[in-house]
Amino acid sequence: MMRSSLFCFLILVSFEGVRASPHPASGSSILVAPQQGAFFSTRGFNLKADPAWKIESSESEAENSHEFSLSYRHPGLPSAKFTVQTDTLKSETSVENYAKKWMKDYSSYGFDVLGARTFQNGEAKGLVVDVFHQKKLIQLRQVIFVRKKTAVILTCLDQKSSLEKSLFGCNQIVKTFSWR
Repeated sequence: MMRSSLFCFLILVSFEGVRASPHPASGSSILVAPQQGAFFSTRGFNLKADPAWKIESSESEAENSHEFSLSYRHPGLPSAKFTVQTDTLKSETSVENYAKKWMKDYSSYGFDVLGARTFQNGEAKGLVVDVFHQKKLIQLRQVIFVRKKTAVILTCLDQKSSLEKSLFGCNQIVKTFSWR
């Protein structure tokens, strides 16, 4: 009796060990796997994607560890894409000052800025920027959050014709953003 109980226990432990992470609730944990929607960054923020948004590329970090990116696709909206990127800053700055540095670059890439405004998302102050590419008929919404020396850029990109459908889902993901 004791042997069969021990054997069952070992089988259960071995199966759970396959899905376990080296540190509970870390990036490789099944609890916070981006494929499951929840994402807890080592960069100090949380985000939860609707399960309809599927992971396209897993998190990747540049060699210098100043940048990180993750992208999602929505199977029902083939041209829609949602990306998460971070930028490690040299010094602390406001979200407005961070965005000013690169907002003028949009036009060099063929984009027109449709509008920009700050907003409050819980304790996080953000800046939303809507831009449109006239020739490619692509529109994107970027939402930027900055805290201390970390900037987080959430981008929703889609064809102009279908952006209305994908934007709702993107906005739902943005609403879940919080700093830890």
